[in-house]
Amino acid sequence: MEATRHPLAACHLLVDAMEALVLARTQLDKSVTSDFYGGAAVIAASFTAVMMAVNANLETDLAADMMQRTESGRAELQARLQDATDNLGLS
Repeated sequence: MEATRHPLAACHLLVDAMEALVLARTQLDKSVTSDFYGGAAVIAASFTAVMMAVNANLETDLAADMMQRTESGRAELQARLQDATDNLGLS
């Protein structure tokens, strides 16, 4: 279902970006700290917004099968994002 494939791909990219930020924070110059964490917060909020769209697309009766098939992948993405936001102190 295209209504979930592309948004889930976007979620993968957003989580990859958050995980890259976790690694990059050790090299962070103090002059850009607020920009860095502000950007991380925007990425996390974007993930939440895209995942809300995915969940809305999966609420129809016709999407019940797709909801089941993508459940573990969505849960994994959510866990990875939570781990990254925890590591960045955004939680």
